[in-house]
Amino acid sequence: MNTQSGQQDSAWGKAPPPVWLAQNRYFEDPAFVSYLEYLLYWKEPKYAKYLQYPHALFFLELLQSPDFRKEIARSTVTEFIHTQQFRFWQHGGKPG
Repeated sequence: MNTQSGQQDSAWGKAPPPVWLAQNRYFEDPAFVSYLEYLLYWKEPKYAKYLQYPHALFFLELLQSPDFRKEIARSTVTEFIHTQQFRFWQHGGKPG
């Protein structure tokens, strides 16, 4: 497995959801927060084209915010996000 595909798999395919990370205090670890910042390179088109779920970049952006990292641990926030994602995909991946 090359480094790029390994990072892609761990970052987007098999990683626990952000709520699990919050509940297990990963967001309190400065090294992990730095890793989230490092992962922003996936936004570059030469890398983004390999993502199976490019909407994950939206969440990666949100995870840069300390406030979002704190809020994502709340079940009401997580439920809201899941509902909104479901509705988005229910409409063929189009807003509305």
